[in-house]
Amino acid sequence: MKAIDVACRHADQADFVLVTNRSNQPYIYVLLLALISPRDLPKLPRLIADDRFGFPSSSGSAKYYFAPGDPERSPHATAQFREVFKDKNARGLVVERAGRFRGGDLLAHVPCGAGLPEEDFEVRWWRVGDSAGP
Repeated sequence: MKAIDVACRHADQADFVLVTNRSNQPYIYVLLLALISPRDLPKLPRLIADDRFGFPSSSGSAKYYFAPGDPERSPHATAQFREVFKDKNARGLVVERAGRFRGGDLLAHVPCGAGLPEEDFEVRWWRVGDSAGP
């Protein structure tokens, strides 16, 4: 949640915010921290895909996106997701477990309370045309 808070505080400078699919229902944190009004939510462009357990889940709303957990099981959502990221000049933020996304420039390293480095998150600035894509 702290990593998404960092991303939300810098989102106005970003074309997109890409959040890991290695968190349980990360869109809930975005709704809380990005201060998206429940009244406005239905009006925002959205992507819907099945999560890793097969339940429908939000894959994107406004400028926040959540990578499909299993591209093979959700080809339609994966195609929509790739369409969003076809602009090679788009620059945004990537929220991912520490060390898993090596592209872009580190904005923040966010340790988790458990004290386990493998549970830490990073927030990185990334341009779609650069290497190490989603």
